[in-house]
Amino acid sequence: MQPTQPLHPKLFLVLAHSLGLLATGLVLAAAYAFGYRPLLTQQEVCEHRTEQLRGLLNNAIQVRRAHVQLTKEFEDLNARVARSAALTPTDAEESQFLADATRIAGESGLVIEDYRRGQTRHLATHSELNLTLSARGGHDGICRFLASMERLPRAKQITELSVSSSDRTTDYPFEVAYTLYFGLKAGATRPAADAAR
Repeated sequence: MQPTQPLHPKLFLVLAHSLGLLATGLVLAAAYAFGYRPLLTQQEVCEHRTEQLRGLLNNAIQVRRAHVQLTKEFEDLNARVARSAALTPTDAEESQFLADATRIAGESGLVIEDYRRGQTRHLATHSELNLTLSARGGHDGICRFLASMERLPRAKQITELSVSSSDRTTDYPFEVAYTLYFGLKAGATRPAADAAR
């Protein structure tokens, strides 16, 4: 039997370096595969989620602004509806309107000579009654009468006004026609499809 010869020192060094490089490569590959790559993937997921959240946040700010604006408009509309309801009686209350008109005419120096009741119309949202007052008085009195009637707390509208000339310079016949609104119907402004449900 021949004795084993030891490896050449240079060959041993090359083999040791190769094994070292291989081990280092394996460690680096394992670190990349099990350490760095998952962290990189997690970072990409986090960045994507951050962009999503940033978009939602920007959208939320716009939605919040729109909500504030729409809430204000809704409250304004509710206030207007409440004011309209407060100014619109359930019934025509024609006699109360005529009593107020007679009182205001007396305070303004006018005389109501006649009134004519027009037709009553029942609409989808409310009802209307037309009244025409015939009166006589001075120019200042007519202006005071109309201004005071405008301040009456009820829903109404002047539809016609005529002032005639007169032989007497301080006394003018005039007629004023009012439409009185009453009987608001709750929910009448909803679409018919909603009302049918």
